[in-house]
Order: sequence, then structure tokens, then C-alpha cells
Amino acid sequence: PGDGAGHFSGPAINGFVGSTRGPGTRLYGGEFDLGLGTATGVEQCVNAAWDCTTEVTAYASLRGRVGYTPDPTSFYYGFAGVAAANANLMTFDTIGGIEYPGEEQVQGYVLGLGYETIMDELPGRLRMEVAHYKFDATDFTNDVTYQQVELDMTTFGFGMVFSF
Repeated sequence: PGDGAGHFSGPAINGFVGSTRGPGTRLYGGEFDLGLGTATGVEQCVNAAWDCTTEVTAYASLRGRVGYTPDPTSFYYGFAGVAAANANLMTFDTIGGIEYPGEEQVQGYVLGLGYETIMDELPGRLRMEVAHYKFDATDFTNDVTYQQVELDMTTFGFGMVFSF
């Protein structure tokens, strides 16, 4: 609802369930990913006396993966899929001290790249990935209706993968 220059930041914890298969060095699969946390961004609203805060508290994606394994210890992959998030848009009257909350479920897509490797000293595979989420423009009703608010975010992940 401001000028669109705001940025999100904040921690999240992710988990996923998926499967990867394939012949030889080419692999494919799918996974469901769920992230919980609080990524927050603040910027000035169109009305200079107000601050607008946007918060993503949960996000999920169902995505397909395709990749290449050049050796038995490495896996490079790309992914794409559908995504959804719980987004809160809060407006705050800096003069009157009144906050107006608004919450929406937003849908969109996710694109990303990743790398997994086996390290002998670790019990699983080390995973690093970057994912860009782009959500459909949505109307939020707070102090007024903010029309077609666009929301997108990029996440950087680092973790462990356990197979069973």
C-alpha cells in the first residue's frame, strides 16, 4: 500500500516431504514444503501519517524438481510449483496510535534452485536453496481497502535432508 519499496526480513523454519527418482544422472521428483516464521516489512503508507506493516507468518508450496547428479555425492536441481501464504497487512495511525489489522490467504507460484551434497561426517545430506515466491495481487481491508497489493519474497535455505 506504500510505494512498494519495502523489504521483508525475518527467520523461518521449514520442513518438507518429497521423493526424488530417475535414471542415471538425471533425477526428478516432487515435494511439499511448509515454512513457519515471521517475515516482516514496514514502509510508509500512501497517507504519510500512517505506517504499513506486512507480515508473512506461514507459507507452503507443492513443487516439482528436476536435476542432475554429476557424481554420487552431489545433486543440482531446479524447481517450480504452486504456493500459498498467510499474509497480514496492518496499518498504523502514527498520530492517533490506532492499528488496523487485515489478514488474507494469498496464492501464487514458487521458482528456485538448489544443491544437495553428502558429507561423510554428517548423518544426512546438506541442502542449500534459494526460492522466489510471487503471490497474486490481493485486496486487503483495514482502515480503508488497499486494492491489488502485490506480495513476493525470496527465501534462502540451509539445512539437512534425511532419507528413509
